[in-house]
Amino acid sequence: MHEFQSFVYLAPQKTGTTFISAMLDQFCKEEQVRHRSHVPMEADCDRSKFYFISVRDPLDAYLSLYSYGSGAQGSMRNKFEDEGLGDLYDGTLSGFNEWLTLVLKRRKAAALDRVYAKLGDGKTAGLIGLQTYRYLRAALPAPDRTLAACRSEDEIRQLYREMKLPTYFVRYEKFNADLVALLRGPLSHAMRDVEAAVNFVETAPRINASERVDAFHDEIKLGKKLKRKLAEREWFLHEEFGY
Repeated sequence: MHEFQSFVYLAPQKTGTTFISAMLDQFCKEEQVRHRSHVPMEADCDRSKFYFISVRDPLDAYLSLYSYGSGAQGSMRNKFEDEGLGDLYDGTLSGFNEWLTLVLKRRKAAALDRVYAKLGDGKTAGLIGLQTYRYLRAALPAPDRTLAACRSEDEIRQLYREMKLPTYFVRYEKFNADLVALLRGPLSHAMRDVEAAVNFVETAPRINASERVDAFHDEIKLGKKLKRKLAEREWFLHEEFGY
């Protein structure tokens, strides 16, 4: 999370977090309270503050994660290599399809994220995919207790309705527009120079952007079975954001 005096940015991985935090560091006039990458809020967090979060289509997020690994980067790539699966990171769309088929399996949770794999004695990984977990871990206070206690999809839905922190959402596919609206609206009071921050959003290059394996293709092509599995595992992001 990235916390300031009047607001908090909740930052799931691979959703433009580095860029947003860099913008806040440069243009926010409020004192920074703390900045702990990808760490959730605690149960007794200050709910009087304004919370916003970034979110991304899970398929696009998986593709970014695969592309990062195809550049010989990341702990997940190392874990796959340890299991003799490093050849999947060949930087092709067919390699991505094979990789995603494995990643969506519950039994591969430990290779993706050890905390995710162990949460709720392993039951959480059976209910949601990695991208949903990353989102909910940021959006909910004390997820290692609250989310871990859920034993069904309905319990996750109820928990989110009752406990979610964010009230504003920066969608990765509308990144600039949503950030500009945020700066000119709910965060305008906290910026030293709103229009300078807007210009930064509209003109500065993205930070830590991976070269995507589909860069020269019109669309990402998945088989029907894999599409169905993706929708099944990331059901929450589909219901909540239409992905």
